[in-house]
Amino acid sequence: MIEQTIGFDELPRASYDERRAVRSFKMNVSLPSEFASFVDELVTTGAFPTAEAAVSEALRRLKEDQAKCESLQASFDEALAELERTGGTPLDFDEIKRKARALAARRN
Repeated sequence: MIEQTIGFDELPRASYDERRAVRSFKMNVSLPSEFASFVDELVTTGAFPTAEAAVSEALRRLKEDQAKCESLQASFDEALAELERTGGTPLDFDEIKRKARALAARRN
């Protein structure tokens, strides 16, 4: 079990409000042994100063990833709606291949 009591300076990437909120919040969390071992390894190798810092960073990244997924889903939904409104444009796969090959040639 990891007891979360995070110091103010242990979350350098977090905003002031996030650090203040985390600092005043305490939670006990039970982790499966594989995650607990991983967190211990992160602390032992010096990747994070404490288990709490490692878990907080993981949660921060999860939150960030979820926001990116939501944004991508919104963009996808918008593109589908546009396609339904306009009927889309027929794809010319030969033209797509030519452009892809030209782009690949410029990169090499």
